[in-house]
Amino acid sequence: MKKKIELRKVPVWQFFNDNIDACGGPVKLTGLDALGKDNRQVVDWFIDKLAGCRNVLDLGCGVGHPGLYLAPRLGQITCMDAAPNMVAQARSNALGLHLNNVRFEVGGTARFPFKDRSFDGLCLCGVLESMDWNEVQRVMLEVERVLASSGRVAVLEEDWQDILRRRPREQAHILFRDSRLMYLFVELILSPPGEKDSHFLIDTESRFGEELLAELGDNERTRTSLKPDDLDPDAVLDAWYDEMAHFDAETLKNLFVRLGFRDIRVQSRPTWSQEILYLTAVK
Repeated sequence: MKKKIELRKVPVWQFFNDNIDACGGPVKLTGLDALGKDNRQVVDWFIDKLAGCRNVLDLGCGVGHPGLYLAPRLGQITCMDAAPNMVAQARSNALGLHLNNVRFEVGGTARFPFKDRSFDGLCLCGVLESMDWNEVQRVMLEVERVLASSGRVAVLEEDWQDILRRRPREQAHILFRDSRLMYLFVELILSPPGEKDSHFLIDTESRFGEELLAELGDNERTRTSLKPDDLDPDAVLDAWYDEMAHFDAETLKNLFVRLGFRDIRVQSRPTWSQEILYLTAVK
């Protein structure tokens, strides 16, 4: 019987902690005028929805986009992320932008280190889709707890319906980066909507590793028809997976309906060469 490859689960934030340049935008932030069209559109939208708030929480702040660009329009903003390296870069970016009304916290999906009703505004830009569904439910309870009555929420997430149109249900890649040979298998899960990414670190000195390198050729990354069952377990040095929730307009809206939010508005609009959901709500 073929040996089974055991995968361990890791949080998505751990990937971004190790790869802060994979956040989809510039790592070192400069002035608003240096932003590309779509990044500026996102910043302007958050400014429009949250400007004037006295105390805003940027949950899953990453390197500081868009939260740090909101800071001059706010009383104070707290940038929090589970990835310490992201928070460190956001802190550096705040210094570079000469901001003095920003504070930082390293925190994940457990209870937030804030008192009830601490904030009158919340910024969530692509953070819910970096969690699995259990984490999403826990975080939403914390969002409701720390937001004051009549507080405003502004949220951006990928549109699940657009993801299904653009991407296959399954795809596999071979990657060679930083002297590491990886096999990556990505699955779209229909119910509840989400994604599972399985990562396999392959021994380059094994026969199977040599076969993958030959298939890769001179590329850093290439698609492959190989399935996880095709891998040689003896050549796998490590294996792990992460899970991410995804949202269509109704699913995202219902997260806030169930917690009693009002004036919930959500629409999908093209951003970053895809469809993005823009949601606002009031507690």
